[in-house]
Amino acid sequence: MGTGGKKHTLTSPGDFAMPTNLAVDGDGNLYVADTFNDRVEIFDAVGNFIRTFGKAGDGRGYFARPKGIAIDRDGHIWVADAVQDRVQVFTPEGQVLLWMGGHGVLPGQFSSLAGLTIAKNNRVFTSEQYPGRVQMFRYFTDAEARVEKARRDAEEQKKPALGKVPGEPANPSAAGRAAQKDASAAKPQGSAAQ
Repeated sequence: MGTGGKKHTLTSPGDFAMPTNLAVDGDGNLYVADTFNDRVEIFDAVGNFIRTFGKAGDGRGYFARPKGIAIDRDGHIWVADAVQDRVQVFTPEGQVLLWMGGHGVLPGQFSSLAGLTIAKNNRVFTSEQYPGRVQMFRYFTDAEARVEKARRDAEEQKKPALGKVPGEPANPSAAGRAAQKDASAAKPQGSAAQ
């Protein structure tokens, strides 16, 4: 795969400029962190080029030296960016789902992010050249996220609405509010006859 001998300057799809890390999905497709082209290239199990995603930049979905790459059990593509010191997670089609990190030395921040791997127990490990550390994160699968969302939605349904007066509807209808106004306007305020 790729064309050799060009001093790492090839930019056409299927060629590389300093590829650094690889990942393989459950179907045998190969994902290449094409570092100096600021992209991810994808090949099928026999080496045929499928597609690429990403380009140079600093926004969501952009790269500035992607290095580490891994595929989780849901097929999401995790990419560690060495210059932006962040990890981005993509759908198999290359759409950004989320990103985390930023430059620093606090937990969850990165400095010279270099590697990334995902263990079978859904632990995500990142490695940094400086300060020379490995961090561990917990990845929640799509199935776990659906269960948690359903649990939270059920809890939310049990809570009383904010500002609700016990015994009264949470959102009285417009007709009900108009009837309340008419009833208060019809109350006698005093007698004009003498």
